[in-house]
Amino acid sequence: MHQVPSFIAVLLATLAFPAASAPRADEAPPPSAQGPSPTEQLPPQVHAQVQSKDTDLAPTEFATLFMELVKRADPNHKPKFDAKKFQIKIGEKDIPLQNAYDEYRLAPEDARAGVLVRYLHVMMREQRDLPSEYKKARPNLRPIVRSLDYLEDIRTHLNDDEETRGQDVPCHLLAGRLAVLLAYDGPETIRPVLGDSLKEWKVGFNEAMKDAIENLDKQSGGSFRQLTPGLYLSPWRDNYDPARLLLGERLKNVKVGGELLAMAPNRDALLLTGTDESLGLQRLAMTAEALLQGARPISGACLRRVGDTWEPYLPPPDHPAYATLKALDLQYLKGAYERQQRRLQRTHEDTHSNIVVAGYSIAESTGPGEKKRWSFSIWSRGVSADLPQVDKLLFMDPERPDSDRALGMVDWSTAEKVLGGLLKPVEGAVPPRYRVTSFPTNEQLKKMELAK
Repeated sequence: MHQVPSFIAVLLATLAFPAASAPRADEAPPPSAQGPSPTEQLPPQVHAQVQSKDTDLAPTEFATLFMELVKRADPNHKPKFDAKKFQIKIGEKDIPLQNAYDEYRLAPEDARAGVLVRYLHVMMREQRDLPSEYKKARPNLRPIVRSLDYLEDIRTHLNDDEETRGQDVPCHLLAGRLAVLLAYDGPETIRPVLGDSLKEWKVGFNEAMKDAIENLDKQSGGSFRQLTPGLYLSPWRDNYDPARLLLGERLKNVKVGGELLAMAPNRDALLLTGTDESLGLQRLAMTAEALLQGARPISGACLRRVGDTWEPYLPPPDHPAYATLKALDLQYLKGAYERQQRRLQRTHEDTHSNIVVAGYSIAESTGPGEKKRWSFSIWSRGVSADLPQVDKLLFMDPERPDSDRALGMVDWSTAEKVLGGLLKPVEGAVPPRYRVTSFPTNEQLKKMELAK
């Protein structure tokens, strides 16, 4: 990735990114009531220890500190650390640490103590269930836009907890790898609404989502801010900016050349431009690249408005913004596959399976006056593996001499056409993976015309 251009740096400084409204924790039940600030709720020695600790912590060090703070805040708690799942267990409650650690790691050093204090504060507050009556829950409903792999993270966490195992997370597909979920908006938490809550409320997902969108529209005063000619940014920064993709009437007020394009790089930013805004699209790509480096990223994909819906979009390969947009999508997908890889590896270890979860890699080739980025994965002879869906597959034979192990590479579409019977979709895998338990025959390898 290239350095942030000067005009982007100026924009980010002007808008005070990434210091948006304090991100709230997901998946946590809402606190019982608003109260004093986190630092006022915690014992003084706890906050002092957070402030004095070395801020450059590895994951295990972060978990150790977090458990120490839990015990200082309440000596009755006996937290235990599960390194494989990167979570701590207090009694029967499992507390994932990945979101807290990611936000801590990406925060400025002088803000990292606040991240720890806030997460600890939310966790230590008394927790209660959502309202049992829909009329009481309705004012707090909001739509949230999240990646499909984030949704898979929620489902994995639910299945890891005996109390929530088997519960559903209702949603609908927005476009590409993005989904719309129903959430309950609390003072410090944003909690996805589970299917059991909808059953208790005796309301369908679509009806509740309609109410949630109306609630969001009511809190969306003002209009999109023009950053440069042809490029607009959402001004709300309330953790719901990407969900404004659902506010069709407000989007119609944004005047751009051509069809409307959008990117939701993180929870506090929604960028808009048009298909005919060449410079606007270039600057959208570069601004999104900068914003994706912060906490709580959403997506590196560009979307195009088609009627009342959205669909994935990439400009023609000769467009000046193409390379950056393609690279952003690849990079975000790499992160999604890496998170999925960790989940699947834990599953295979728990079931004593010998299946290898193949990695997702990005390569770059240079041609006359251009650079191309593409994804690839390795399919090895003699190995059962879960392969990610990539641009190209590299076939390897470890039984051959080192200099001759790489048999060649081929586009995914060609491999799928010739080897379709060998590629079995992994059920429920998001992003998609394909299980392979046998290697192509010499005839099949020859038919694919592998590139060396």
